[in-house]
Amino acid sequence: MAAVLTPNLTRSRSVFYTGMVLALMLVVFAGFMPGYFARMGVGEPIPVFVHAHAAVFTAFLFVLLIQTLLIGAGRADLHRRLGIAA
Repeated sequence: MAAVLTPNLTRSRSVFYTGMVLALMLVVFAGFMPGYFARMGVGEPIPVFVHAHAAVFTAFLFVLLIQTLLIGAGRADLHRRLGIAA
């Protein structure tokens, strides 16, 4: 039996998932603030592979946010294309 989502339920799910992604991004930023962001340009240099890892993970979080927003906007076609490209 297929579940039928009403517009209000779909909207509330979209808001929930978008909020969770934003909360995740905030927690990650706050968690890495003392060990990474606050150390940039101060003290011994941070290795290049750490910068590369941070860039890849940050890009992943932004793709996750965009994917969530696309589904919430009803643009599953762009969501699928971005998922394949990413």
